[in-house]
Amino acid sequence: MISSQVLSALKPVGIPNLGNTCYINAVMQALASSSALLTHVSQMPHSKNCSQSSEKCLLCSLEQFLALLSTSNSLEEVNFRMKSLLECIYTNLPLFTKGSQEDAHELLISLINTFRTEPAYNSLFLGQLCCQIRCQDCGITSRKLESFSVLSVDIQHAGSLHTSLHTHFHEEYLYGTNAYFCSQCKQPSSLAVKSVHIHSPPEVLFIHLKRFVYEERQSKKLTHYVDYPRQLDVSAFIDKVSLAFDPL
Repeated sequence: MISSQVLSALKPVGIPNLGNTCYINAVMQALASSSALLTHVSQMPHSKNCSQSSEKCLLCSLEQFLALLSTSNSLEEVNFRMKSLLECIYTNLPLFTKGSQEDAHELLISLINTFRTEPAYNSLFLGQLCCQIRCQDCGITSRKLESFSVLSVDIQHAGSLHTSLHTHFHEEYLYGTNAYFCSQCKQPSSLAVKSVHIHSPPEVLFIHLKRFVYEERQSKKLTHYVDYPRQLDVSAFIDKVSLAFDPL
């Protein structure tokens, strides 16, 4: 049985548009839809130890707004708290200005980075990707790990998230002008195979669909429908040789 808290997380109350704030509303609804995040928020790990007021501290303001959004059905109450959150965002994140329509993806990354300043939230959003390149001349494989919190995937030629993810993680062949310089061979390899996998997934995975493409020096928005499942299985994209492998 799904708990009332989880149901509340899946169906948050609406947020009023207070003047080109729809991109902020979209990000807040995405955050409020994560039951794992709301479980942490309900414990107020940052607010209860912070010496600043919620009007000045962005993380305090985020905790209080998300807690309210997941439990209240009062639009008036949400509207009041939203005004306070907006002022806090504009003050702490100069990239976003009052009355301007900004990029939701950039705001999401900024807010995730804000959450990660509190140790209790860090493991929620932090994952690792493994990039490996295998030289076909000597057979040596190099591996490199890098942190990530959001996956940005192309959808230009994909009608579903599943297809888009398979394209994102497909193997790439490096040769010719794009040849890989092999440290073992000490020269560009005639052929190398590059692959990227998830080494360790974050508890909360955000996937950004690239809705804008550039063609002939012009930006074009992709408006087609992208199908996605209610439950996303990413086990096919996990690095199978990783000691951190845990089937999802």
